[in-house]
Amino acid sequence: MKFQNLGPFAEKPETLSQVAGATCEPGKLPSEWVQKYFGVDNECDPSVGGAEGDPDGDILKNLEEYYFATNPTNPDTDGDGSYDGQEVVFNKNPKGEGYLNISQQTTEEYLKSLGPEYE
Repeated sequence: MKFQNLGPFAEKPETLSQVAGATCEPGKLPSEWVQKYFGVDNECDPSVGGAEGDPDGDILKNLEEYYFATNPTNPDTDGDGSYDGQEVVFNKNPKGEGYLNISQQTTEEYLKSLGPEYE
């Protein structure tokens, strides 16, 4: 299954601010993670787009990339030809073979990070 307008063949944003989206709430992403993948220490930098950004176009937001431990600058972390977001949707492991394995703790931390309405 292929998704139109996603990944490396998607139309690139006209400006970097389009990657960032309308708003950015700092403090959602660990600064070490942002530095590792983007080389900046500000998650609201337009090249990152904050927790809601999706600079690689794989339909996983940066916060989801963090929790799934995938590469937010590569739409296909494991190089198998399927976008990370596509694999997650079908419960496949975006970092290799097999199925997605998420712990209860990871799930609870992710939901908590979304805000009190998800706790």
